[in-house]
Amino acid sequence: MKRTHALLLTAALLSGCSSSEAEIVTSPIKVASYNLYLGADIAPIMAATDGATLIGAVSAAWAQVLANDFTLRAVAIADQIEAEGPDLIGLQEVSIYRVQSPGDAIVGGTVPATDVVFDFLDILLAELASRGLTYAEVSSIENVDVEMPFTFDGGVTFDDLRLTDRDVILAKAGTTTAGPLAMNFSDAVTLPVVVGDPPGIPIMVKRGWCSINAMAGDTWFTFVNTHLETVLDLGIPGIHAYETYYQEGQAVELMGALATFPTPIVLVGDLNSAADGSTSRSYPNTINAGFGDAWTSAMGDGYTCCQDEDLLNADNSVFTERIDFILGNGDISLSGADRIGEEVADKTGTGLWPSDHSGVTATANIPQ
Repeated sequence: MKRTHALLLTAALLSGCSSSEAEIVTSPIKVASYNLYLGADIAPIMAATDGATLIGAVSAAWAQVLANDFTLRAVAIADQIEAEGPDLIGLQEVSIYRVQSPGDAIVGGTVPATDVVFDFLDILLAELASRGLTYAEVSSIENVDVEMPFTFDGGVTFDDLRLTDRDVILAKAGTTTAGPLAMNFSDAVTLPVVVGDPPGIPIMVKRGWCSINAMAGDTWFTFVNTHLETVLDLGIPGIHAYETYYQEGQAVELMGALATFPTPIVLVGDLNSAADGSTSRSYPNTINAGFGDAWTSAMGDGYTCCQDEDLLNADNSVFTERIDFILGNGDISLSGADRIGEEVADKTGTGLWPSDHSGVTATANIPQ
């Protein structure tokens, strides 16, 4: 018998508790979820049905990404991570932006852009390391990888912008992990390409999940990070773009995968499904599949999204929905849930919110 268990059993017998009650021992591990924000609203890009509209939307989005400089926002996000000290973090929208100048997408070229302007993961890890904090990527999934033309001089020249979107799990130094897994969902929005001569291969807007086995005390558990499709009908004839059909299908696919995983499971991420059930069935269906929520109604609305696109809304967060979650199933309890990055004091020195989402933290109490 372990010494800890023996001490608890002795104390229980002296107080009249049963041995079954005495042997309920848990080890806490702090977890977090944070959507880093691509830096711009991409809905206009996805809604474009002709080349000129697409190029205008890409150009505007890239200008917004540059204004929402992630090198500044990473400082504010690292502030939150340093203050909370989570052992495991699920990150969404962990973007890489690359450019090619001059670009070739405007004429149907396929040479990929390679000049990195922002790698959100490298920038954030470097900012954490500058504070003496050691985190490492232990699991990840690459989602959409797409390249499109843009112009900043009214169409005299065209460069290419390439976005690679990832979801990543970070582990703090000293956290024991093993067995990374990752998969893209089979359910995904597919959009036509409306530039090039001839137009290229349709774009699949992939989403997915990644996982890692981690140890709390003497017990292994599964930590899963995901980002489901958003709910926004772009009104494109013949394309169910961003409708609940895709998101709910992805949630069903995720629950099917997790049903084969050993418990306990901690699931974090941006489900893009409001907790009040007002937008889609993905969140309630996940709860019905046996997951408990770290956030409770007694703790208030807990809204996590979304700040203004330019991240400059001045006075307070303008959140209207809770779509970022820490959930658990199996013999596990979640406690101490909190939001991070949602207070005015969390902004960058230039007045930017850290992200359009708040982060969420909680303690997972893993039975031993």
